[in-house]
Amino acid sequence: MYRALLLIAMVAAVAAQPVRLTVTTPVVTRIIDEKLYGQPVGAGIWGEAVRNGRFSETLAEGEWRVHDGVLECAASGGRLRLDAPREYDLTFEMRTMTIPGSIRIGDLVFNPEQTGWLRTRVRVAGKRADVWLEDTPLTPMAASQVELSAKGAAQFRSFKFNSLEGHLLYSGLPLSVRNWYAAGPVDVYREGSSLHVSTGDTNGIAAIEQHGIAVRAGDTLRGELRGRGSLNGLTVRLLDGAKVIGAGAGQSLSLTPIASVPDATLQILLPRRADAAIERLTLTYDSVRASGGYHADLVNALAALHPPVLRWSAENWKSAEFGVDQFLALAQKLRSQPVIAIPPSMSDAEREELVGRCESRVKYFDRGGYAAEWQAESALEAAAALIDLERDPKTPMAVPAPATVIDFDQHPWIPTPLYTVVQLFREHFASDLLQMTGDSGVLNAIATRTGDGRRIYLKLVNQKSAAEDVELSLRGDFPVLAAELQLAGADALRVTRGSVERSGMTVRFRVPALTAAVVTLMR
Repeated sequence: MYRALLLIAMVAAVAAQPVRLTVTTPVVTRIIDEKLYGQPVGAGIWGEAVRNGRFSETLAEGEWRVHDGVLECAASGGRLRLDAPREYDLTFEMRTMTIPGSIRIGDLVFNPEQTGWLRTRVRVAGKRADVWLEDTPLTPMAASQVELSAKGAAQFRSFKFNSLEGHLLYSGLPLSVRNWYAAGPVDVYREGSSLHVSTGDTNGIAAIEQHGIAVRAGDTLRGELRGRGSLNGLTVRLLDGAKVIGAGAGQSLSLTPIASVPDATLQILLPRRADAAIERLTLTYDSVRASGGYHADLVNALAALHPPVLRWSAENWKSAEFGVDQFLALAQKLRSQPVIAIPPSMSDAEREELVGRCESRVKYFDRGGYAAEWQAESALEAAAALIDLERDPKTPMAVPAPATVIDFDQHPWIPTPLYTVVQLFREHFASDLLQMTGDSGVLNAIATRTGDGRRIYLKLVNQKSAAEDVELSLRGDFPVLAAELQLAGADALRVTRGSVERSGMTVRFRVPALTAAVVTLMR
């Protein structure tokens, strides 16, 4: 009995021992580049509500059109990338119109022996895409590989995009231009730089539309509809499901939403016997005009992170909505170094044109591998990723994956726990990585010092379900006059303060379970 009690006491004593760390203040092991705290920027920061309103961004190779409720690929064949949510469960039907002929979904090739419709399902979750044909599972593929292609004429119909939980997101036929879908009895094809649309005598809603438009009640959208042909009968509407929440007609448009909706549908409604070539549709929120055309909430969210570099993909650099000029103006506004990522698909001639146009204003062109892209799905994963980057960076600069810290397609923008942690760590960046010894146990920790030698920051993340006591000792000439502890829990939207005990060159504190922490020591 006595031995059992003694053993329990010994175990409790061991469990109660704090994590002991020692920082040697004169020893700087490396200099950390501030560019590790770069941020990406997306076109959603621009205040133009219509995405690809000039129909210049194409998703297709070959001749594609919508006719009689069917998406058709011409006999010459072609490819079409799907413009879809990040994660989705898609069902549709497909058939070849040429025997022999083939249809591909990514790397999966189908060679039907007849022209009947085939039920198809594609489920994208994370980086994985699962495919079923006639309810039979096929070999999975990378989500980035999902696209439709055909050798010979082919048809596709009955597209339904659902969430992974099974809720209908939207239906309609994807067009060959990014962001746009066809709904109802409408014929659509790309004609030069415009979109040709026509209808017959059939009753019912015939339209082209795009989804995920964020609107606020009373925040008027103003713009114009331009094109050739019978435009007078066209109506531009905003829909919440089937309910019309705003509408306008004519070439000069003014739509005032009667409700706030985060994911409204923007629709160009066509009358019977319409025949027009739409060249552009523009709509700008009144609320963003005063902020130079940018969404003020997104700009403020970016500015609060003080990004030393701002990275932007030049895939659509000639866009009049958010092209290279708008990106460079934003970088200047935020006092960030612009970094232009060159997509692999860009031709040599186009790359030379882009570089020649802005090389006097841009120092960094990323052709792949120069800026590391880190990923995280939670606040604590983000904290750990940033600590690892500061400790051992693989590239001169780093940015989070798109939508990791700020989702530029979210209007209005709402802060997240992940954003809170990134902001906390960014505000406590210091360039000198100090030598730290001791067993950090379950904690991931790093110690840095500001260039002027006035402050030391200890960043920690506790991803376990139990609190950890920490005792930190300093070696060297750094008399601690003040210390503070800031905490950001896994689900916290704001930073809180904890207590720190000081005793000479030693400080003691507690890191709660599932928490990122920063200890600031001042001399």
